[in-house]
Amino acid sequence: MYMPRFAFVLALVACGSSGGTTAPPQVDAAAGAPCTGAVYDICTSNAQCASQQCHMYNGAALEVCTQACNATTPCPNDASGAAVACNTMGNCKPVIANNCHR
Repeated sequence: MYMPRFAFVLALVACGSSGGTTAPPQVDAAAGAPCTGAVYDICTSNAQCASQQCHMYNGAALEVCTQACNATTPCPNDASGAAVACNTMGNCKPVIANNCHR
C-alpha cells in the first residue's frame, strides 16, 4: 500500500516515540503552609502538637491537635472563625483540620 511521506510522518508523530525524554509526572502541591502544632493542625503523634494532644476522631476521619475543654474553658474557634464544640470526652473537636501539611 502506498502512503504519502507526510502521512507516514504524521502517523509516527501521532503515535509518539519510545526513546525521547518525557515530562515528569505532575504532583499535587500540599495544601497550605507547614503545620506548626497549633490547635486543629493535622498530626500523627502527641509530639507534633503544642498541647501534646493529638487525637483521632474516627467517625470524622480526622486526626488533629486538640486541647481539653469544659464549661469554663471553651474551645477556640477554628481558622475560619467558626465555633468548635467540646465533645463528650472533654476535647475540642473541629469539623475540619487547619489547612496545613506535614
